[in-house]
Amino acid sequence: MREENYIFSLMRLFFWGFAISLAWGIAIAGIMYALAGEASAVALLNAYVSDFNLLLTGGLTFGTALFVYANQSTLLHTIDRAFVEETIDEDFSTEKRRYLSITRSVSFSAIFFIIGFFLFAACSFPVNGEATIFMILPSCAQYGAGVYVGRKLFYAARIIACLESARLKEDVLNDETLNKTMNFVNITSTSTLIFTYFHVTSFYNAPFQYDTMMGLAPKIFLLLPAVIAAPVLVIFNFFPRTILRTVYQRAIQQRVAELRAELKRGDVSTFERLTHIVDFQRLSNEELRHRLKVSLADLPIFGTIILMVFGILFS
Repeated sequence: MREENYIFSLMRLFFWGFAISLAWGIAIAGIMYALAGEASAVALLNAYVSDFNLLLTGGLTFGTALFVYANQSTLLHTIDRAFVEETIDEDFSTEKRRYLSITRSVSFSAIFFIIGFFLFAACSFPVNGEATIFMILPSCAQYGAGVYVGRKLFYAARIIACLESARLKEDVLNDETLNKTMNFVNITSTSTLIFTYFHVTSFYNAPFQYDTMMGLAPKIFLLLPAVIAAPVLVIFNFFPRTILRTVYQRAIQQRVAELRAELKRGDVSTFERLTHIVDFQRLSNEELRHRLKVSLADLPIFGTIILMVFGILFS
C-alpha cells in the first residue's frame, strides 16, 4: 500500500469499526424491545451510547484493529524491499512467524476477553437480565481487539530490532521506502493512544454499580488497558526509530566511502572531490534527520498516558 493511502485506509476502517459498534447497539436494542418492551430497549441503548460510551470506544478500537490487520504485511514487504536478506538477524524468521501467527493472536485476545468478562461482571453494569450480557460482550471484545493491536505492535518492534546489523539496498537511499515503516509506526501509535484514552476514561468514570462482595476493588483494574499500552507504545514509537536511524546512518557512511573511492579514480581536482563528499554527507544527514527524527509531536506519548492515568485516579 502506498504511504499516502495510509490515512485514507485508517479513516475507512474507522468507519467500519463504528459500523460494527453501531450495528451491535441497534441489534441489542431491537432484541430488548422484543423481550421486555420499549422502556427496557431505550434504557439499554442509553447505557450503551451515553453512560458507557461503547459506540465511540468500540468504533475507535475495532477500527484500529482492522487497520493493523489490513496493513500488517506492509512492514514485511518494506523490509524485503529495503534490506539485504542475508544480513538480517537470524531471529527475523522466528519473530516474523510470531508476528503473523493467527493462533497466537486469537489465543492472546481470548485470554483478555475472558479477563474482561470477569472484570465487568465484578463491576456490575446497571442493567438486568439479558441486557447485562449485551453490555459485557462488546466491552470484552474491545479488550480482545486492543490486545490484538498491542501484540502486533510488540512483535513489529521485535522484527525491526532484527534489522540493527542489516544492510540497506543502495536504491532505498533515494526513495521513500523507509517512510512507509515510520508512517505505520506513527499512525498506529497515535490511534492506539486515542482509543486507549477514550476507553479508560469512559469506563473508569462510568456508572458501574460495584454491588458485589468486592465492592469498589475492581475499579482500579479498569486502568489495565492504559497500564499495558504505556510500555508497548513507548517501545514501538521510539525503538524502531532508533534502529532505523542506526541502519540508515551506516548506509550513508558506506555510500560516502564508495563515493570517495569513485572520486579518487575520476579526473577531478582534490578540492572538487572534497566538495562533493562534504556536500553529499551534509545532504544525506539532513535527509536522515528529516525522515527519522523524533518530532515534538511524538515525544508526549508516554507522558500523555501517565497524565491520563493520574488524571483519572485523582479526578
